[in-house]
Amino acid sequence: MFSLTAYETISLALKLGIVSTEKRTDTKAINHGFSAHFKHLLSTYSYRISKLCADARIDERVFRYIRAGQHLTKKPILALLIVMGLDVSQIQKALSKAGFVLSPAVDQEVVVLWMLRHESAKFEGYKRLEAINETLEALVLPRLTE
Repeated sequence: MFSLTAYETISLALKLGIVSTEKRTDTKAINHGFSAHFKHLLSTYSYRISKLCADARIDERVFRYIRAGQHLTKKPILALLIVMGLDVSQIQKALSKAGFVLSPAVDQEVVVLWMLRHESAKFEGYKRLEAINETLEALVLPRLTE
C-alpha cells in the first residue's frame, strides 16, 4: 500500500510517538527493575504461589522465570498481575518496568483495559481473568491464557 524508505518509516514512527528517541537501556537493567518490583508486589499477595500460578493458568516454571526477570513475555505477566487483583495503574507500572505497556492501539488490550476499568470490581482473582478471557473469546480475539 505504502512504499516508504527506512528513513521515512522511522521519521513517521517518531512523529506518531511509536518509537522513542531515547537510547534503550539494556534488557538486564529492565529485567532487574521488573524483578525487584514484582517481588515487592508478591510480598503483598496473600495466597500461595501455586494458587497464583493455577489461577493465572501459567506453569510454575514460567512463574520462576518471571520472578527472576528472565524471558519476560507480556501475556503471562499480565495474567499474573490481573489475578493478583492490581488496578490498571499498578498493572501499567509493573508492565512498564518489564518494558511493556497496555496499548489502546491493540484490540485485545483495549478490551483488557476496558474490563479492568469498568468490570474488575465485580470479580476477584481468577474470576477477573476468566471474565476478560471470555469477553476476548466472544469478540473473536486471542485469550490472555489458555
